[in-house]
Amino acid sequence: EGDIEYIMLNQINSISGSIPTVTTNDQSITMVLAEDHTGTDAPRIKYSDTDSDGQATAIADQADANTHNGVVSFDSGNYKVADTVTVTVTDMDLNVDSSLIDVYTVDAASASNADAVAATSGTIVMEITIGGERWDDACGATYGLFASGFMLAETDTASGIFTGTFQIPANYCDADDAVASTTGNDLEADYTDYLDASGNTIEVGAAATITANSGSVSLDRQVYPVPWEVSDFVDHDSTTVSGASGTDGTGSIVLTISVTDEDYNTSPIGEDQIASGAVVLKAFRGSNSTEVDSTLTLVETTADSGVFEVEVTVPATQTITVGGDPLKQGDILTVEYTDPTDASGNEYLNTDSSTLDLRTGSLISDKSVYVSGTDAILSIVDADLNLDAGTVESYTLNLVEWDSDAATVNLGDETEFDPEPSLFRETGEDTGVFQVVIEIPASINGENLDSGEEIELEYVDYGTSGEDNYGTANTEDIGLTIFTSNFGATIELDKKVYTWTDRVFVNITAPDHNNDSGPVE
Repeated sequence: EGDIEYIMLNQINSISGSIPTVTTNDQSITMVLAEDHTGTDAPRIKYSDTDSDGQATAIADQADANTHNGVVSFDSGNYKVADTVTVTVTDMDLNVDSSLIDVYTVDAASASNADAVAATSGTIVMEITIGGERWDDACGATYGLFASGFMLAETDTASGIFTGTFQIPANYCDADDAVASTTGNDLEADYTDYLDASGNTIEVGAAATITANSGSVSLDRQVYPVPWEVSDFVDHDSTTVSGASGTDGTGSIVLTISVTDEDYNTSPIGEDQIASGAVVLKAFRGSNSTEVDSTLTLVETTADSGVFEVEVTVPATQTITVGGDPLKQGDILTVEYTDPTDASGNEYLNTDSSTLDLRTGSLISDKSVYVSGTDAILSIVDADLNLDAGTVESYTLNLVEWDSDAATVNLGDETEFDPEPSLFRETGEDTGVFQVVIEIPASINGENLDSGEEIELEYVDYGTSGEDNYGTANTEDIGLTIFTSNFGATIELDKKVYTWTDRVFVNITAPDHNNDSGPVE
């Protein structure tokens, strides 16, 4: 038993000194063919058999040695910078050893075949072109197909299917050997089929385009509150109020800037970044403007999302001014994102703007009359306190004062109120509604609350609608009136006439004594 293999010459192994070795006398014979041989020209094995009559009889068999049409293709019709390109060449003629995985590499530095899949001389196997020019290193050693590490490797022994990958570069060497952007250019793979099915040398190709995506930028809100400075906002205990992102009695606003641009999504498994300088935050008042921050680095929200975000804290200090004054109501915050290559391949400036505004708050409760010992839900509704749309914020209970005949106190100063939680807490991210549950006490500091006692609750808004900034001169008292219950009581018997042996049922209706709606008292 033996085997015969034929190797079809191609542009690599047909070069002098590279022709495969012919094995003519062995159990495994190797034939080298320069063209297809079919029909009467097909390779034939002939065996002279001595039959039962002692006569020599020739027994032969043959198989056609065909050449094949080659095909080259890309895995996509469009790519952007940093995308991975898979090139596939299908041609059984390149399978020169059916027991091994054949590999074709890129020539490094020959005069004619550099940066092509080829030998140092002769006809190339395949080249990659960008903008009609071979992707080579004419303008720098880091450019070109060889520098990308590309090779064509057979997918399996004797498969005749070869694949290779490379990453779309940001720049290439153009016809003048100058560095130029790849965006907007055609990408082509030109494969030279040394012998097609007809025995001719032809060139086949695949084409795609290198495009860019138009980016966009946005702020997380259309309206932001005006930040406050130290002593511009105090509670009923005369303590300066600190916002969620402010310190030492200041209220700084937090902006989230988002850029959506797939062009920066260069790593499918890592979180990419947009470097400092591409995004700038500015403040405008009429024709006057100031640069708030130009050193922003944006980080991708998740791997392969193409969405990049950064949080910016803007304090109300004199260092950030517009026309010589601190930021105030009516000023405009504008974020600018310079997209280096939009869908047309050109640089484009994207913007988004939001205004600064002050709005008058309100103080509300879930009911107007409460039985002593029951819970009251108090809510401050004030969008100006919603400094950070991405977090749940909290403020001191001393924002609200309790005033009744029994006592005038701050909510945060007395334990009788048993607050839950211990602060005015925002009901959720970006709601601007701050709530607390307090107990309506029977007494404060030893003074009992009367039935039907009027309770005046007061929240002072230091940044009201129409004012420029927070400040003690811009306040408005926001009041809320509630009452302790004074429902009285009734007593009823189940019957009007009883005998000496009857059981008497007495029914007392007294809502004021229902101090806890949970258990049976």
